[in-house]
Amino acid sequence: MSNERQVERLASYYLQYVGQYLTDNHKKICDEALKSGIHVDLARLARWRLEGGIVMTPESVPNVLVDDHGRLYQAKKPIDRHLKKHIFAYAALSVVDHPMHSAHCAFWVKHSIEDTAALVVKASYSNKVPIQFKDKQDLVERVKAGQRRYEGRMVTEGLERVQKWMAEHVQRVGRNQTAQPAGPPPTEPSGHESSGPSASVTVTVREREEQIQRIKRWQEVVRSYDDRP
Repeated sequence: MSNERQVERLASYYLQYVGQYLTDNHKKICDEALKSGIHVDLARLARWRLEGGIVMTPESVPNVLVDDHGRLYQAKKPIDRHLKKHIFAYAALSVVDHPMHSAHCAFWVKHSIEDTAALVVKASYSNKVPIQFKDKQDLVERVKAGQRRYEGRMVTEGLERVQKWMAEHVQRVGRNQTAQPAGPPPTEPSGHESSGPSASVTVTVREREEQIQRIKRWQEVVRSYDDRP
């Protein structure tokens, strides 16, 4: 397999890796909200991804290589930094003209377009890349023009994507919580408050009930987005 084909294969894997990274980030946000009871505006979360969300860098490229048969394997040591930059540039340029791609904003979030473009241009001087551009400014304008055309759809579809994932995750968490046995009922104190096992069971049951109530509130939030005009 040629070096160009290897980079293309690794860039494709990297885009999948970025997508999973974003999903894990949403899971973290949702779980923290469930634990604390804080309300997270899903529309604001979708807008955040476009305006100032997670930004990927060449250092985020995983240490994975591809053999002559196109099979991926874990490298025994960190891969060459120049190769990481090439993979990063190839992946970032692959989604320049696809603002609706789930990984687009991870590279081209608005506040970092200039920085990402500078990295990509530098890594593209002597390497094959999927699109052509004159210089950094040409690339920046290309990204911004595409985002302007699709911005409304980017936020709408971003909201729907987050909403769908959030609903599925909340349902999974809810099933897991309600499926857990409630434990034995607490024993009545005999003249003093018990500090033994029965007291810890009482706390566990109460915390679980509070968690279930938070899950129900989250389900109501998700349904409210389903009902929007």
